[in-house]
Amino acid sequence: MPCGAFAAAFASSLVFVVLNCTMNIYTKWLFSPTGGNFALPWTMLAVQQLESYLLLQPVFACGADTCRSDWDAKELCQVVVVTCLFCLNVGLNSLSLVEISLTLNQTVRAFLPVGVLLLATCLEQRTYPLRSYSTTMLLVAGIVLSCWSSPGFRFYGFNLALASTLAAAVGASLNGRLLTSTAFRGTGVGRVMRLLMLQAVPGCFLFSGMALIVEGAKLQ
Repeated sequence: MPCGAFAAAFASSLVFVVLNCTMNIYTKWLFSPTGGNFALPWTMLAVQQLESYLLLQPVFACGADTCRSDWDAKELCQVVVVTCLFCLNVGLNSLSLVEISLTLNQTVRAFLPVGVLLLATCLEQRTYPLRSYSTTMLLVAGIVLSCWSSPGFRFYGFNLALASTLAAAVGASLNGRLLTSTAFRGTGVGRVMRLLMLQAVPGCFLFSGMALIVEGAKLQ
């Protein structure tokens, strides 16, 4: 791998880790009774998706992305499926943060690479080397040991985090497959941003519906 490509991959991974940790810490504080005291995860997620659309729509309206909108019905259905999995992932993850500690939540979510690796063959249609599968066994063992007798362990919250991680693994694999399709293939960020904008629309409706059903009484 060229040095430039390696540096770009390392930098993007580092930015993702920093943003992910910051977002989870803030979310835990927001839901905590001693912090933001705003334990309304579905409402928060609906607002996030609305903000994403409102931010990205003017970007494309100003001509930042001039590619054709050449998606067929199959690809649009895949976008909806990936969006539903995303909603399930972040929704369950937010609910788990209400029940368990941030440390335990992130420990369980460390299982995500394992899930993506196991699903890669059937969903992404990729085959990884044997050493990748061998090292994941060490990761699974580390997760089990970390969760064992963890302070503040709640079985309900643990299952929420685990279900969220599994949904994220399926969604990541399908997302990777979708980004290699005809409509979204390419290295430019414009295609990825447009995919995020498309996902924000059904995501906002799904989260809003859940917020009305689950948190409607608290919002009044």
